[in-house]
Order: sequence, then C-alpha cells, then structure tokens
Amino acid sequence: MIARLHPIVLAKAQQLVRLAQAEGIRVLLTEGYRPPERQADLLATGATAAKPGYSFHQYGLAFDLVPLDGLGRAWWEAPQKMWLDLGRIGESLGLSWGGRWTPTLKLPLGDRPHFEYHPGFTIQDLVSGAKQVGQLLLERPAIPATVFLLAALGAALLLLRRRS
Repeated sequence: MIARLHPIVLAKAQQLVRLAQAEGIRVLLTEGYRPPERQADLLATGATAAKPGYSFHQYGLAFDLVPLDGLGRAWWEAPQKMWLDLGRIGESLGLSWGGRWTPTLKLPLGDRPHFEYHPGFTIQDLVSGAKQVGQLLLERPAIPATVFLLAALGAALLLLRRRS
C-alpha cells in the first residue's frame, strides 16, 4: 500500500522513481505500508525474518521496488549494475538500502528491492511505542495478539514441512 507510506517516505519513493527514470531505469513500487497480517503471512512462508511489528514497512517507513524490463514486466533478475544504481540513487536521498545488508543464505545479495527511512532511530524505538522521533510523527499500528500466534504457528508449520 504505497499510499499509506509516511508522507516523507512517499515523497522520497516518488523522487527515487523520477531520478531512476532520468537515468533510464524504469521501476515499479511493489510494496509500501504492510499490515501486520501480511507481515505474518510473509513470516510464515519464510519470505521475511521480521515478526509483525518489527518491520519498518508496518510503520509506513519502508518500500520495495523492482526494475522493469523492456516490456514493462517486473525484472527481479535485473543486472547487478542496475540494482547498484538504484541503491546509489536511494542512498543519495537519505534512504537506507537493503542491498547493503549482510548477505545471508536466504538473501545472498541482501534485500535489493528494499528501501527504508528512519534517521537516527531503530525498529526497537518504534516497537517500544515511540510516537515521534526527530521530525517524524509516527503512529504505532495496533497488532492483535492473534497475529503473533498465527505467525508463530505458520513458522512452526514451515519448519515441519522443510524437515519432512
């Protein structure tokens, strides 16, 4: 939900799209604000390691994008140089880029589509209930206890499937 991004982050996302296009890279914003239920679903499938409430997406402070190929289709396998150019552009706007994250088995190239904006604070500040950090006025989304339970059950089922 791109429209539910924090206004500062939305402006940076739109600026990144414009600057990338000026360099000949067309992109599609694929995800912005992420409700706790979607975060739980992604956790259950192994697509993320962040529990509900522990992702900057859930505070409207993160978004994902993908380059488009010549036919306008999502190009997840775009050349590394294109991802590096997108990372450089995002970082020039003050965004943190997931492509710089330490590689893992699950994400050997980091999280190249991911950008986030949280100047001077951590996810723990948000989890602890911070409503304002610096110039950012934030609202912590309500996360029902059932979402945590569903995420834990989903993760357990995924582990069981992998072992069998």
